[in-house]
Amino acid sequence: MKAKNIELVGENHMTNIFKSSLSNILDLFYPHLCLHCSSKLEKNHFYFCKICLNDFSYLEVRDNVSTYAVFENMGCIKTLLKEIKTQKILSITKITAAFIVVQHFRLKWPLPDVIYPMHNSLIKDHQYYLSKEVSLFLKRPMKKKQNLSKVALIVFDVLNIEKMNQIKEKLLFKKVYAIGLCFDVLFDDFDLLL
Repeated sequence: MKAKNIELVGENHMTNIFKSSLSNILDLFYPHLCLHCSSKLEKNHFYFCKICLNDFSYLEVRDNVSTYAVFENMGCIKTLLKEIKTQKILSITKITAAFIVVQHFRLKWPLPDVIYPMHNSLIKDHQYYLSKEVSLFLKRPMKKKQNLSKVALIVFDVLNIEKMNQIKEKLLFKKVYAIGLCFDVLFDDFDLLL
């Protein structure tokens, strides 16, 4: 019995050594680096280092707005935008959608009846996947069909307020809210109480 336990301990030890060695070799060829500043990531940090994560501070909530963003368009947020557009890391889209959903709740907007996609229906691009992930988080359908009795949420990666206001005027919904990861310009350039 003792010999069998010693064998199992020896096998587990060898397996752990093998895993550790393989991990070290992979780190040598494929190091875990911050997507923004390329510094080595600490254990339990993914995609961005501790310093760069400080750029991820939500915009201050404003009342009576129906068009808003999550972050300012600068630093790590630009890197995050680049990553969701390339669609190389699928979990980045889910993380970005989570930021958008949190900001939606911080703004105290009502739950939408539908997520209205603004992407080209022939191409499933990053906008489509971002809208889809928000739809899944909020447990609301993503529909192109308009309805005057429904509240719609439109999701963007980069939000252009002038274009969005033109789009809103043409949509046939009871109320339309629009949210993006960031505005297309710096935050202080606009009066957002439109």
